[in-house]
Amino acid sequence: MIVTSHVTKCHAKVFWRLSRTKKEWLSIQTIKRTQRHRAFLTNVREDMLQHANCDQINAASEFVLNLLRVPLSPPTAARLKHHKQILRELAKRRNSLERRKQGAGFRRGLNKAFCNCLR
Repeated sequence: MIVTSHVTKCHAKVFWRLSRTKKEWLSIQTIKRTQRHRAFLTNVREDMLQHANCDQINAASEFVLNLLRVPLSPPTAARLKHHKQILRELAKRRNSLERRKQGAGFRRGLNKAFCNCLR
């Protein structure tokens, strides 16, 4: 039995008894809601990184550096595994604030790291 994200385990029995069309409708609504939420968060993250001040950028760099040192659970480590090199490069950078705000690689790397950590 597949339980969608908006249906908790307590409601699984109720969801199971619903008609097929109602289940499909709920699944479609959940997918639409998730897509809208993901688009919103992507735009908000991008704006936060573009309009960040020097202290916030340095804090993000420290966050990435510390992320490499923290023992992670196997599922979280697996999600971040293919971003390992980007995270290492971000943590080592000591560029000026203007350069960090301009660099698409910096924002892209932070976005990927934040996305994977927040999932």
